[in-house]
Amino acid sequence: MKLVEGKYYQFKVLNTVNLPDEGDFYMLRHKSGRRMLLPIEPYNKYCIGGNSTIECKVDKINCTGKVFLDPRHPVYTEGETYEFTVHKVDIKDINLNNTITVHDVFNNEIQVNWPTNNSQLPEIGTNIKLQVDRLKNGIPILNP
Repeated sequence: MKLVEGKYYQFKVLNTVNLPDEGDFYMLRHKSGRRMLLPIEPYNKYCIGGNSTIECKVDKINCTGKVFLDPRHPVYTEGETYEFTVHKVDIKDINLNNTITVHDVFNNEIQVNWPTNNSQLPEIGTNIKLQVDRLKNGIPILNP
């Protein structure tokens, strides 16, 4: 079966394996029988268990044919808008974007460029709505 970038596929989690010098991985099996490895580290808060089925997006297929998977996030969906609490505001030069820092549901720190043409910077502790443009290694890429 040929996997297509950007599409989601179901995979059964068979077990976990450790590859020396590379780390811990989930061993996945597609219904076609193809087996693939998914690194545990970026997704350790997803509650992926052995003998479960997960849905993964084919994030990229490189020139050698290696497939990079990204499991569906348990909370965020690409293209949707969610509330985030501002934890930090960095004011830059007038010609550059300002940066705000928010935390996602797993307490990952995410920096978001805040355009200088936006009338007002949000204050620390306030909730703002941000759109999830995409998810990369379990971290949402956000836009105001």
